[in-house]
Amino acid sequence: MRMQKIFSRITFLLIGLVLGSPLVRAEEIGIDQKINNWFEPIATAWESFVLTSIPVSDTMSIPFVVILLVAGALFFTVYFSFINITKFYINEVFHIFII
Repeated sequence: MRMQKIFSRITFLLIGLVLGSPLVRAEEIGIDQKINNWFEPIATAWESFVLTSIPVSDTMSIPFVVILLVAGALFFTVYFSFINITKFYINEVFHIFII
């Protein structure tokens, strides 16, 4: 009777190891891979849009991301009343150094 319990426990242990092995679960994908698969077409489209070069002349072109960053910097400079210029003396008075 005792040998039967030991044998059944060993059998269940071996079945659990075989069914729970990484080789069996290799086909399942995790939540991170599901999210990645869902966002991949969106990220690819955004990348192709942002990294598109806009021709300025026959020999020169500017990436759209540069235009986007310059436009954002100009907008926020005007929106915050030229804070990066008008409050510059605070750096000089308090010796604030940003490293």
